[in-house]
Amino acid sequence: MIHTLARWCFALALVGLVAETADAQPRNLAPRLSEAAPEFSLQDVNGETVNFADYKGSKNLLVVVDRGWIGYW
Repeated sequence: MIHTLARWCFALALVGLVAETADAQPRNLAPRLSEAAPEFSLQDVNGETVNFADYKGSKNLLVVVDRGWIGYW
């Protein structure tokens, strides 16, 4: 009986902790209009590193993130 009560108390405390930390996470991660994008670098399909800063001043930049569809890897 005591072990069962201790397990329930632990589970309740764990759920409360997870709920509290989930509430502390930022909610709006979408980019804002006219906000500058952060600096980053990625690898292209040939394995070469491409820096975002290399395209600074370009009017438009399209970044496509492929998650490994069949035929691409």
